[in-house]
This record gives sequence, C-alpha cells and structure tokens, in this order.
Amino acid sequence: MRKQLTIICLSAIGIIGITSNSSAETKTSNQDGNWSTDGIWTPSGVPAAGDDVIIDDAHDVTVDVNSTCLSLRLNTPTTFNGTTLIVPTGITLTVNGDVNMDYSGSASGGTVLVLQGTATVTMTGNLNFNASSVNKSIFDMGSGASVLNIGGNMVLATEGTLASASGGSIVNFNGSGAQTLTMGANFIFEEITLNNSGSGITLGAAITDVNVTGNISIQSGIFDNGGFAMAEASGDLFSISSGATFRLSGTLC
Repeated sequence: MRKQLTIICLSAIGIIGITSNSSAETKTSNQDGNWSTDGIWTPSGVPAAGDDVIIDDAHDVTVDVNSTCLSLRLNTPTTFNGTTLIVPTGITLTVNGDVNMDYSGSASGGTVLVLQGTATVTMTGNLNFNASSVNKSIFDMGSGASVLNIGGNMVLATEGTLASASGGSIVNFNGSGAQTLTMGANFIFEEITLNNSGSGITLGAAITDVNVTGNISIQSGIFDNGGFAMAEASGDLFSISSGATFRLSGTLC
C-alpha cells in the first residue's frame, strides 16, 4: 500500500511548528534606573530568565519587580566611581548561574550589591568577588532580615566584603554539589544555614564570633568543619537538625 504524501507533509509541518526563533541576549545597563524599565538596557527590553545581565559604567539599578536572569555581572571600570544593584525589601532576584562583582581599578568606588529589608537573592552558581584591590567588591545585607541562597561558593580574587551583621540576615548554602564555606578577612555573616543536597559543605577557615555574629544551623545534608576551629559567642546557637550530619575533625573550640 502506498503511503499518503499528506502524512509526510504534516510531519514536516509539525517539526516547523516547534522551532523557536527566540534566543538569549546579553542585557547591559546604559543609565541609572529600575530593572523593569526597557530603556535602561542595551539592547532595549527588560532582561528575561535566559539573559546574561551586566550592570555597567557606575550605574545604580534597582530591582523593582521579582526578576530572574541567567547570570549577573556588576562591572566598574577603572575610571568610574562605583556600580550598585539594589534589591529592595520584599523583592526576589533569582540568578541561574554565577554572580560576578568586578572592579578593575584601585581608586574610590567599587561594586556593591545591596539587599534591603526582607529581600531575597538566589543564585545557583558562585558569588565571585573579582576586585583587583581590597574591599572594592561589597555584598551588603546589613539593613534587615534579607536572605542569600547560594548554590555554589564564595570565591575571592583579592578580598571582598560581606556585610550581614544586623537585622537577622541569613546566608543559606543550598547547593547540590560540594561546597566550601569561605571565611574572608572582611566577611561578616549573621545567621548561616546549611542545606546541601549533594556531597556536603566543608568549612574553609576558622569561625570566630567576629566573622559569624549569630547562629549556625545544619538543617539538612552534611557539614564538615575541615579541621578548623569554630568559636562563637556564648549566646549563639549551633544546631543540627534530625537527619543532618556534622563531621568533626581537629578541635572544635
């Protein structure tokens, strides 16, 4: 029996029908403004979930609506005075990849990512502090009970600043692969929660009551102290939830 040509044609039409002409873009800020404003981006248009986003050239951008992007870069060239991204209270920013905080100079300025009030930033990749000079990459969580969910690691090129010492802010490590809990000279955590679903989280340096001012909670997964001491203030809590694992080597306090 001869096959009907119409069947072949319909199959071809079906293939054409599922073809998409859409593609991800790199959206770069061209001025100060709100994230949801088309005109502050080049090319014009609010970043979509699959877009790479660059906050550039000393611009101050506010994430005024819940937003998602593929990657985020805060870039401050040598000749400018600083680049700032603000996530206000109640707003969620999701980055399905790395967040890079770049600064190539040594003069005044730098890159600053600010979480205000109850803001939430979720990233599945690394938080990279890429400044070429000390204290020019600043992640500021100091104004409220904001939350940073990080699926990768905090990576230091020279030295960054994490300020989260007031208001009940939480840094939650929730990756699905191996993670390192980085302790930098200018890192100040308030609350730390640990929820790794993979091979676990390993401490990268000693914890003191200066760089962790609040509680540490192992809520799920594995946390290994990596042989480093963990000495907090007497009023702080170190808790291990049912089903979670704490691996201790060396001296705890």
